[in-house]
Amino acid sequence: MNKSQKLKCPYNVEDHRFLVIKIARTIYNQHNLPCYIDLDDLIQEGMIGLLDAHGNYNAENSAGASLSTYASIRIRGSILDFIRSQSFTSRQLNAEIKIINNVSWDFFVKHEREPLRTELSNLTGLSLSKIENIISAKKYTEVHDTSEDGNTIEMSLLQDFSPESEIDVYQQVQKWIKSLSLMEQNVVSLYYAEGLTLAEIATIINMTPARVSQLLSKSKNLLSSVLNSV
Repeated sequence: MNKSQKLKCPYNVEDHRFLVIKIARTIYNQHNLPCYIDLDDLIQEGMIGLLDAHGNYNAENSAGASLSTYASIRIRGSILDFIRSQSFTSRQLNAEIKIINNVSWDFFVKHEREPLRTELSNLTGLSLSKIENIISAKKYTEVHDTSEDGNTIEMSLLQDFSPESEIDVYQQVQKWIKSLSLMEQNVVSLYYAEGLTLAEIATIINMTPARVSQLLSKSKNLLSSVLNSV
């Protein structure tokens, strides 16, 4: 192994195997998964995410994010991606998830906090039990793209623009994503693409919920400036 490789992946994969088991167990216990998906399946997929993290992590360009933080995001993404590929999600559910995402985004822009379940119910006209069911499904059917180019975030932002302006918006959003630090990119991806709460994100990246909220607010302000220029 040469010097550059050591800088890119300074730890043995086995050093972080415990992360795979911990994250896999958490997801397995928190979600009502199909009977044909067992814990061993999730651990296997998590190991794939861990290997991917070790292959892509660069300690010299991590914006302060530790390998453990980076690996946790990749592991979780790999496991959730597997669950999504094995699960059937109806068009109706996808449409309802989109509504929840859009309403949550608008609410956050206005109030700089996540809406309560009751507030989502009032804003969408959906029953509280329906909101709970959608959010529960959302936790394992919505998966952030773990690739480094941020395509999931870009495409989700493009959906509300006309075809004529999509190219300009896409280019501007790419510029916005590149302007964020790695930590800010991770927070944005975990919150808007994967749908985690501030508390869940805070646990993963070892920050307080208040600090996570600050990062989201900063990123949102940068995005607003970018989109206003289109």
